[in-house]
Amino acid sequence: MRFHARVPALLCAALGLTASMPPAATDQGTSARHAVNRTTEHVARAKGTVTDTIVQANPLLEEWDAPFGAPPFDRIEDEHYLPAFRAAMAEHKTEIQAIIDEPGAATFDNTIVALERSGKALGRVANVFFAVEGAHSNDALREIARTVAPELAAHRDDIALNGALYERVKAVYVRRDHLDLDAEQLRLLEETHKSFVRSGVNLSPDAQARVREINGKLAELSQQFGQNLLAETNAFELHVTDSADLGGLPANLVAAAADEARRRGHDSGWSFTLQRPSINPFLQYSPNREMRRQIFQGYALRGNNGNEHDNKAILSQMAALRAERAEVMAYETHAHFVLSDNMAENPDNVYQLLDQVWEPALRVAKTERDALQEMMHADGIDGTLQGWDWRYYAEKVRKARYDLDEEALRPYFPVDAVRDGAFMVANKLFGITFTELEDVPRWHPDQQVFEVREAAVQTSTYTRAGRESVEISGTSYDAVLLDKLNHVTGLKVRMWIDTESGRVVQVEAPSNRRSYLADASVMKRIEVANLDQNLVTKVGVAIPDVHGISRMKVKAKIEPTGLWVTPESLNVPAQKFTGGRRRCLRRCR
Repeated sequence: MRFHARVPALLCAALGLTASMPPAATDQGTSARHAVNRTTEHVARAKGTVTDTIVQANPLLEEWDAPFGAPPFDRIEDEHYLPAFRAAMAEHKTEIQAIIDEPGAATFDNTIVALERSGKALGRVANVFFAVEGAHSNDALREIARTVAPELAAHRDDIALNGALYERVKAVYVRRDHLDLDAEQLRLLEETHKSFVRSGVNLSPDAQARVREINGKLAELSQQFGQNLLAETNAFELHVTDSADLGGLPANLVAAAADEARRRGHDSGWSFTLQRPSINPFLQYSPNREMRRQIFQGYALRGNNGNEHDNKAILSQMAALRAERAEVMAYETHAHFVLSDNMAENPDNVYQLLDQVWEPALRVAKTERDALQEMMHADGIDGTLQGWDWRYYAEKVRKARYDLDEEALRPYFPVDAVRDGAFMVANKLFGITFTELEDVPRWHPDQQVFEVREAAVQTSTYTRAGRESVEISGTSYDAVLLDKLNHVTGLKVRMWIDTESGRVVQVEAPSNRRSYLADASVMKRIEVANLDQNLVTKVGVAIPDVHGISRMKVKAKIEPTGLWVTPESLNVPAQKFTGGRRRCLRRCR
């Protein structure tokens, strides 16, 4: 479900999450597929009148025809967002009601799949809005965020606390062991059911009403907290007028601080802010301890200054509301509620892990502190090392002990070179390529857009051993036939596939190492002789997953009677492996 009962799609979008769509369950056959099709058609007819008028004037609700379906950022204005949110929520409600009104019995397809597919329009609007509001905000966008937060929380509760919808989900869930679901489908079903329960669908009406109130208020307070923090961050300025206070600050950062001062209306000097690229270098290089204290405290005390952006009351309210909600949901604390759906499961397990880390981490931190304190005293400064001293003296100790100057490395790591290096590694490892696109709309002129492609695979008709087959060759994996071929090795793999059976007839991969090989019916983890490396061979379909350093050279041929394997580098006759699923690994010598 794109607007999941557990987490609204807008929050998924803000976190960079997407929901996958599993294939429909196979046990429910054609009738189930017809049922989900009827549901989809019902939704399409019912929602048609909701957005028709708005779509004509709102690019967020139109079909996006830019390359790769990119949003039309060049036509989206701030005033489009709130109407788009409300229209998309209305459409989503219509989709949910269509699932509830489905006349047939609840099935995986017409309930779980339909629920997973719902909310597409809302997800698209939220993806765009929260990406822009989080990175390039303004007063109008912040006001929209404050307005829409409680509305979205209420919308989420309308779905998560919908008893009729839950009954359909529950009806599928209780029959889960008889539906012949694959692992992915079963996981989706279990998570969907759990999300309704954790949202409070089984609570009394009065308790549900209170949970709704709490969720709405928390959404509002959370939004206000973030905006107060942003306001405090943006308002702070440390204006420096004496160049001596800049210390060894690199020239490019000095120039950036001068530009910031001009932008803030100063005729001269340098201005530093609480943004990381500004505050961190100043703390690292400025010899002026008082100024370091001012900017450090400015960062540490954001939202704690007793002004209109103070967050103390907000935090107090949020803590109280979270505690109350946990109690209503029958959990000991908010931490117990949150962790019950995470790997740690409970606070005791969290503390158990942290306690293991705490003592050794504290020991190292004290050693570092003593070294910095000693350097500070050597500078003639008495007193105790403070937070605003840490970066400055860490830099001095680093230079004194290791003669390491981070700025000397900076020319070798411009942002474009780092990006290109990351792209190169991805290409070497996985064969994917990156091509910059100039014709895609963007919301800021500094943005770059890249097309990411899997490595090219060449295909041609090939005849071998009396069979018409397809040869697939390339320096990287094919999405269907190869599993994670490690491109650092420079391996080139050739395969011949029988067009009638769809099975691999022959596989060739250059190498100079002997290998271990497994039975044709299973995938095993095996070792490479004389190497502390692993080699996984999926000989069930004769597809090698060759790890970088192994460079094995193998020919494999599948016949009805078994798998023939020839490790060519060893100059030995082919060996044949057959047997059951639990057959032990054998070595080709």
